[in-house]
Amino acid sequence: MTSIIKVNNIQNSSGTAAIAVNSSGNISFPNPSTGQVLEILTSNCTGETINGTTFQNVTDYSLTSTTRASYDGSTVTYTPPTGTTRVIYQFQFAYGYESTHTLIHNSLFIDDVEVTDSRFSFGQNNTDYGQRTNFEYTIVCNASSNNAARGEFTSWTSNKVITLKHREYGSTYGCEIHAGIYWDGATSRQFCRPRIALTAIG
Repeated sequence: MTSIIKVNNIQNSSGTAAIAVNSSGNISFPNPSTGQVLEILTSNCTGETINGTTFQNVTDYSLTSTTRASYDGSTVTYTPPTGTTRVIYQFQFAYGYESTHTLIHNSLFIDDVEVTDSRFSFGQNNTDYGQRTNFEYTIVCNASSNNAARGEFTSWTSNKVITLKHREYGSTYGCEIHAGIYWDGATSRQFCRPRIALTAIG
């Protein structure tokens, strides 16, 4: 048997509401404390919508090129809950080499503006068989001034588009994204669905 407990609000020690439930049953944190997790949204990039945020549906692998492009599954349009001071963006993906060498340049973009502090590269020589890579970056929502290069904003109260972009170093340095090269002792490309997560902190 399933039990359901209905609450209107939970107060903290000072008597103010720490957790509130509105008439639709949605939970909010009207007086978040510093460091409190307000929301965690995570998806395996299957096209689902969670609490008003829709994630991309990734169904196949793709190839890099020398033209900068977004990783399939990495793009999300998001507005954090009221009181958010930090948003942790996480994207996990697999990749395998395309020919012999792999060298891929990557960086985060917010509203199509590059966060240059997020730049990184990965690659090896003919040994990228399908490793998973985890990218994480903390976006500041209560900075004293806007700083695009650092991903810092004085406020974040409306939708922003976040995406992780890539390009290969040269035409012989590409990779297969969301794929592995070998499986069960044989050469066999395997699709590997990416994962994305957003954590809002008060």
